[in-house]
Amino acid sequence: PVLGEHVSTSACGAAYDNFLLDKFTANKFSLSADVLELAMPHVGGQDGVSDHHPIVLKIRDTQSVKSKASPTTSVAKEGGLWPADLQVSPGTSVKTIEGHYNGH
Repeated sequence: PVLGEHVSTSACGAAYDNFLLDKFTANKFSLSADVLELAMPHVGGQDGVSDHHPIVLKIRDTQSVKSKASPTTSVAKEGGLWPADLQVSPGTSVKTIEGHYNGH
């Protein structure tokens, strides 16, 4: 479980919701998870949106560790910074907060 067994995800304080990931995903990607508490949860007969708080998982692709002697360099492509060895399949569009790149 990404959030841990003792992280409350419900209005009653229980850990009901979580994310399960395989070992490959956990090792390949940078992960961060969070619980967003509802301003108006449904608790004990009171009106509210839900008795479960939304959970979010951010998955970010990371580069594999290379040699310590050769740090990764970045190049600018269409307004964003991209790893120098970025490989995008033909016809694939990549969008990030830093920019946009269309593979040719």
